[in-house]
Amino acid sequence: MNRLKQFVDYANKVFGLHEFATGCRDSRVNPQYPCATIIALFVASIAARVGSLYQIERMGKSGELDRFIHTRKKPSADTLGRWLAVADYSGFRSYNGSIVQKARRNKVHAYGTICGWRVAAIDGTETFCTQSPTAEALKWSKRTLSNGAVEYYERAAVLSYVGAHPHLILDIERIEPGEGEVTAAIRLLGKAQHRNWRYCDMICADALYAQAPFINAVSALGKWIIIKLKQDNYHLVRDMDGLVADRSPDVELVGITPKGEPIPINHGVTYSVEIWDEEGFTSWDGVDRPLRCLKVVETKITTCRGEVVKVEPTVYHIVTTAPKSIVNAAIVWQIMHRRWDIENSIFNDLKQNWGFDHCYTHDINGIQTMYALFCIVFNLMMLFAYRNLKDAPGRGVTLKELARQMLVGMETLCQPITELLPRASPG
Repeated sequence: MNRLKQFVDYANKVFGLHEFATGCRDSRVNPQYPCATIIALFVASIAARVGSLYQIERMGKSGELDRFIHTRKKPSADTLGRWLAVADYSGFRSYNGSIVQKARRNKVHAYGTICGWRVAAIDGTETFCTQSPTAEALKWSKRTLSNGAVEYYERAAVLSYVGAHPHLILDIERIEPGEGEVTAAIRLLGKAQHRNWRYCDMICADALYAQAPFINAVSALGKWIIIKLKQDNYHLVRDMDGLVADRSPDVELVGITPKGEPIPINHGVTYSVEIWDEEGFTSWDGVDRPLRCLKVVETKITTCRGEVVKVEPTVYHIVTTAPKSIVNAAIVWQIMHRRWDIENSIFNDLKQNWGFDHCYTHDINGIQTMYALFCIVFNLMMLFAYRNLKDAPGRGVTLKELARQMLVGMETLCQPITELLPRASPG
């Protein structure tokens, strides 16, 4: 079976992609290509990891899209860029929220993502930059480099599941020029809560988010927060260190891993962990509820063929609002380590393999539309790979191979995808 056709059939049947695409409207007058046609082209191109609007244009000129779009002339890069500038990106974000909600109701994470809990991580990332801005790029954030050159760049805050696959992206929020990452993250959480208020049990974040407004905002949404502290000068850290100075650890773990996977004997990376755990701290100014603090002394041991090749000791603190009686210290430590899934499985994967760090357009509305489209296609691909395919990643075909099959599918369709590409004229 054509893999692209199989993917589209799954997205139409389970998540209503056809209804969403045909129901979309934009502000173009008498467009040459229906909105659903352009959406279908973007969905297939992102899934196949084409990488740029000009590559899509070249595929159209070389005849690779002849079986995909049944018109003599295919959309140019300028046509696609103009569509991004006038598209209703809020509708795309809402549709992505419905995908996540449907997946949750279909029990995609029936046993949670980490130890029975549904955990989401939030973090910021720089998407792309330029030193040769257009008029639109002048509206981006600006910085001066060490050599005196002025660079314009875009940043985004991302909220996604961590732990068990698939790592669905809940939402992406553009960070406005002059705005802090934490401010954009609070706004993002409010929008995610509005679309799907039961999407997770707790949210984890890095040390940048160790701020009272963020902790209060998460608590107000009914979620627990888990944050790794690197700031040794916080009153909470000093109080915790003084309280447990002459006391043996509450939890001692030897030879464990954050994912709980089996490690071959005498080969791999394991951790030995000592944890001191106390709650009821009220010494954090501005936080409107008592906090729980964990002091962690962690030793990372790398073993190769029975020989210890590296030992890395680390001391840090974790602050959380999750009660000790409900979430034990070992799970908190594991969740804090699995926060790196958002870096490895989302940021690194999207930028290295999906072309997410490529600037498709300088227009602000177009940038936000592309963020939403990446969320939609990434989530649909992860759900298709991990929930629909029998030879899912880990049991057969890899995600890179699946993307290659999507690209071949665009070029070798034996019949038009009428469910997503209506051949009727725009009128």
